[in-house]
Amino acid sequence: MKPRHVNPSGFTILELLVVLAIMAVVTGIGSVAFVKITGYWNGLRLRTEMDRSCENIFASIQQDLNSVIPASLTPVPLTGKADAVTMSEFFGIPLADDTLSIPVLAPNQDGRQTPVLATYSVTRDDSGAPLLVRGQRPVDAGEDAESAITLARGVLQFRVEYADGGKWVEGWTSSSLPAAIRVSLNLAVPGDPLREQVSRVQVFPVQVQ
Repeated sequence: MKPRHVNPSGFTILELLVVLAIMAVVTGIGSVAFVKITGYWNGLRLRTEMDRSCENIFASIQQDLNSVIPASLTPVPLTGKADAVTMSEFFGIPLADDTLSIPVLAPNQDGRQTPVLATYSVTRDDSGAPLLVRGQRPVDAGEDAESAITLARGVLQFRVEYADGGKWVEGWTSSSLPAAIRVSLNLAVPGDPLREQVSRVQVFPVQVQ
């Protein structure tokens, strides 16, 4: 009887090629999944940051409206100007670029409440990115005395509407206060506005304290 010839243990070239092919497919699927998950979490992080910026803007406006001065007590009433700008990234579509000015009582350096004018408007930094800023100056001073702080970057639209009877109007020039103010915000990633955007709207009743 002839002895049986036993092949040494190991993989054939064909088996190795099959394993390598399977590993390449699995690696590719894993890489695609990783990229998608990373993109999702980055997008979620950006939207969360922009949501937080919207909340900060709304909180600042609410704080000023809580201290609004009635028109009978200040020579500078609450005013609003409706405007629009265009951006090449959005094919020339007009974007709301309003201005809101609120006379409020704010503490001075001595801690006493003094009347100042708080103005919300959109400006541009050196790179052209839109910023929403809050300017403040004494009601009896000129614009050159205004100091400003940046509330948020990447503000594409800042729309302010005013409750006039039973309808909402753009711009406000009346000497009386509106019943309410509706603020609409559209924020985008600074420098890459088409990547992620958020839109938020809030209505503020105007009540003199």
